[in-house]
Amino acid sequence: MAWAACQAGARDAPLAPVYDRRPVSSSRFRFGSFLVSPAHRALRRGDADVPIIPRYFDLLVLLLAHRHRVVTRQEIFDRVWVDVVVSDGALSQAIRTIRRCLDDDPREPRFIRTVSRQGYQFVAADVQVEDDDGPLAPAGPSA
Repeated sequence: MAWAACQAGARDAPLAPVYDRRPVSSSRFRFGSFLVSPAHRALRRGDADVPIIPRYFDLLVLLLAHRHRVVTRQEIFDRVWVDVVVSDGALSQAIRTIRRCLDDDPREPRFIRTVSRQGYQFVAADVQVEDDDGPLAPAGPSA
């Protein structure tokens, strides 16, 4: 009898909010040999797609969209992992994976800088911003 009550309660419980996958930015970003297109949800190096986990892609777009400042860890949790509770370790793993995708070195960052006890900042100086419409052209020379 108690089992049936638990099942009924679970069916009536409100669902967790669905993560909003709309892009943080309506612009695409070019830097180095990379292209990031939020509208196409694509990370490209030259003319090759770079596979990346969807939430990690969202984190990369967030950092690019706010590259002129440090994005705090809390802001990242609130914007990228809004529908789930994750640890600092999960965020650190996401940053490690993004750096690996970009061939970035945390000791001498070209793209993502760690700001101790605060968050992260996208630091590439040569970011070009353009409208994110139309087909994806190659990002630039493959390195």
